[in-house]
Amino acid sequence: MPAPARVQRSTTSSRAGKGQTLDDDIDSQSTPATMFPFLSVLFCTIGALVVIMVIGSMRTAVKDVSVDVRLEDVTVQAAKLAGLQAYVTAMEQSISEISEAKTESAKLSDEASVKSNDLEEEKVGLADLEAKGREDLNFVEKADLALVKRKREAAYETTQTVWRASRDAVQKARDEETALNRQIEATKSEIDSLKEKAAQPIAHFRFEDDSEGRKPVLLELKADGVFVHSDGAPRPEGTTIPKDEARARNGFVDELAASLTRPGAKRYAALFVRPGAVDLYFATTERLRKKRAPYSAEPVEANWKLMFDTGETPPE
Repeated sequence: MPAPARVQRSTTSSRAGKGQTLDDDIDSQSTPATMFPFLSVLFCTIGALVVIMVIGSMRTAVKDVSVDVRLEDVTVQAAKLAGLQAYVTAMEQSISEISEAKTESAKLSDEASVKSNDLEEEKVGLADLEAKGREDLNFVEKADLALVKRKREAAYETTQTVWRASRDAVQKARDEETALNRQIEATKSEIDSLKEKAAQPIAHFRFEDDSEGRKPVLLELKADGVFVHSDGAPRPEGTTIPKDEARARNGFVDELAASLTRPGAKRYAALFVRPGAVDLYFATTERLRKKRAPYSAEPVEANWKLMFDTGETPPE
């Protein structure tokens, strides 16, 4: 087998410069290899893993919440809400009727304006007739002129009477409109109050005598002081004791502790604590513990309306 012929590389190529070989020219025009495809795949994989980790970290466990609801309470509240809704519907019907009355009042006002214009036209016509009668007195007999004048005057009086009646009717309608507007505003305010009352959460607490036969003294601890909800406290029911007075030495809390610990006392303090009365709660319970006075405590929300049932009529 003959040996392959050797090919002499030319140094005088038309594409190569002076002193440069053809291989050098080819190497200079070739594109170098890059890692772009590998890095792109790597970055996409990392991004997908990050998204999966974020979604997994955002998942939260939902705990079951057990709420004890009495069918009797739900039925009573539903009946109250239905009554309030019926009353709101009646109020809205009243507003509709009042609006119709306002429309009728505006119609009467327009009719009165038309009557007033008719009266002015009658007055102008009568004045023109009198002027013309004076000018043509020589051509018109006095009897005929007097007859025409009496007819005009009668028509004028009739128109004026109608105008007065219309004016009185308009004034009456305006007075009624003013009264109706006031009634509308009062009704709207009452409806807003009823809607707000219907939407307000009601916390209903029931109490029975404890094992020692003691009855609760219902006290509400608020940011500005103590409100007494029942008898048995050193202050009458419905009294508000300012915060400083309640916490003062020998103040309301000390008087309460003394009344609960005296011989034969059959009461204990039931404290309902609003969110802004935490400091007053700690001060009150510390005094009661030092005096060995019985008490219980229940936290309540700021917007709750408190209802109590102690075997008597609950306070409004």
